Amino acid sequence: MPQLDISTYFSQLFWLVLCFGVLYYYSSRWALPRLMQVLEERWQKTEGTLQRSKKLRAQAQDIKDTYEALLAQRRKEAHQEIDKITKDIASDISTRRQTVIGDIKNRMRIEETRILNKKNEILSDAKEISQSLAENIVKQMLVVIIPESQKTHSLKSKKS
Repeated sequence: MPQLDISTYFSQLFWLVLCFGVLYYYSSRWALPRLMQVLEERWQKTEGTLQRSKKLRAQAQDIKDTYEALLAQRRKEAHQEIDKITKDIASDISTRRQTVIGDIKNRMRIEETRILNKKNEILSDAKEISQSLAENIVKQMLVVIIPESQKTHSLKSKKS
């Protein structure tokens, strides 16, 4: 075998060193830098994408937190506004109820006074009517019971 022949051993070593040297020089100057550049670009692209995704995830989380805080605040404000409106409506209803009750009481007093006045008026009219009626009844009874001739006679006797 030619590899094991000692006479060609130094020339083989020379060519081995020369080939590996050229290969090393070629690899270190051209192939490895390009390979490193490609790997670096891939790494930067991957790392950049990861960094961007982390940044976007953080921004999305911040936006979500802000949104939830704002939503909670708006809900709280809405509940406060609803409570305020409910209290305002309740107080307005209470005020209106008191006003209506006061108006009804005033109307009742006015109507009671009017009814009492009408009652007194009717009673006074009834008294006058009953007196007039009683007088008429008495007059008619006297006319019927006492004839006219006796009335005159009794009147004459009273005069004397």
